[in-house]
Amino acid sequence: MSRWMAPVRWWNGYVDFWREREAPDAYAVARITWGLAVAGNIVHQMLFPGVVTLYALPEHGGTFGWNGPPFYSLFQFFDPTAEAVTALAIANLVFALMLTAGAATRLSALALMAIHITLVGRLSLYGFGGDIVVRVFSFLMVLAPLGASWSVDAWLLGGRRFVPVWPRRLVIAQLTFLYVKTGIVKLGSQWSFSGGHSAVYYALNDPSFARVDGSWLAWVFPLTQIGTFVTRWWETLFFLLPWSMYLRRPKDRPGLLRKTLGRFDLRLPMLGVGAILHLTLFATMDLGMFPWVTMALYAFFLKPSEARWLLTRVLPERLRFVSDEVAAPEAAPVDAPADPVPDAPEPA
Repeated sequence: MSRWMAPVRWWNGYVDFWREREAPDAYAVARITWGLAVAGNIVHQMLFPGVVTLYALPEHGGTFGWNGPPFYSLFQFFDPTAEAVTALAIANLVFALMLTAGAATRLSALALMAIHITLVGRLSLYGFGGDIVVRVFSFLMVLAPLGASWSVDAWLLGGRRFVPVWPRRLVIAQLTFLYVKTGIVKLGSQWSFSGGHSAVYYALNDPSFARVDGSWLAWVFPLTQIGTFVTRWWETLFFLLPWSMYLRRPKDRPGLLRKTLGRFDLRLPMLGVGAILHLTLFATMDLGMFPWVTMALYAFFLKPSEARWLLTRVLPERLRFVSDEVAAPEAAPVDAPADPVPDAPEPA
């Protein structure tokens, strides 16, 4: 009988996994890092080479022609003139800063998504990875309870004790898919021993992206080989990070896999390597704001207690916008009551 009940137990466990709730502090850190990164991406486009050059029609000083907007574009209602794209870029920056502060948080996230996908639809040659990352994750930001604490919304309307954990897990799953797929598609010989692990060396010598002349890299070619090897396999094996987070969740009867692989918290080494790789990319290659936008998502890997510790040491007391009573709970089980549950386990 127990054999036939196993699928039911697995399904119930799957449902409970996505229904868990937690304190909202990790969402607050993620909102701040994401909002600032998106704002930086917008400012970067305003300065290099300018939003009119990127998005306006050629007769209005732009670069790309016009074949009509996609159905989801705001350009269904007006043409991308110089004035229109400038107004959209300014509005996008304002909404990014509002999102950072947690003011009209969900509306700001929705407006940010609508304007961004409208503008990115006009990009062709100038598209950067950062624009793609913002487009992909903007929808998840609309779903996430980013303004539940440490925000203007929480200050004016009151914070929330517990929030769903599933939006944070969806962001982690999406970022994992992005990294793993990027690692798997690196199939060229330059990414393997047959090509001498020379991909990073050639990329840093590509005048289209390199910030400086890369001829000096010939003297440190072995270091570029190490960078090639680490980059490919770090991306390919990134799935180990969310897997280890799952295995480290509290469980009454841990199995062998949980006892072995679940013993190690891979967040610091995996995300630390990722930060080093992204910062190196930013220092050596002109990839726009892609490294910063991607690293902004690392905040979703924080536990609520870790996020709260960080917020209380970075933000001034007057910017908390949330009482200690609201921010206190560590986590909440499924169907948590209004009052905090003592010693509730903290979801991964």
